Amino acid sequence: MSKKNIFAKTFVFTKKISYLCTNIYSTMEKVHQQAANEFTTKLERLIFLYENAQKRVQTLEAQLAETQDDLLIANKKIVELRANYNNLKMARMVGFSEADKKKAYRRISNFVQEIDNCLELLKD
Repeated sequence: MSKKNIFAKTFVFTKKISYLCTNIYSTMEKVHQQAANEFTTKLERLIFLYENAQKRVQTLEAQLAETQDDLLIANKKIVELRANYNNLKMARMVGFSEADKKKAYRRISNFVQEIDNCLELLKD
């Protein structure tokens, strides 16, 4: 074999390997590019879901605060109603009739009027 023939065979072999390597590199590059694109898409979706979850959390926290305020008001009203109920029970236990209650109310109203008159006299 001549040197020229060996060189030609070596050149053809090198060219085939170069083509094979380029083809593999191109394929690997496409696979990596596709993986990077999939990763980017999934990351964007994850960020979108996270932002929506944050908005939902803020909404739920606002609802929770509002509900807690409503609950606090309701508890105060319950305490007030229980106190009124206990006062009413106590009044009934003493045995006041409706007529006695009306008399007591009138007497208290008269006391309040007298106190108002005294205060007016003191101002003058």
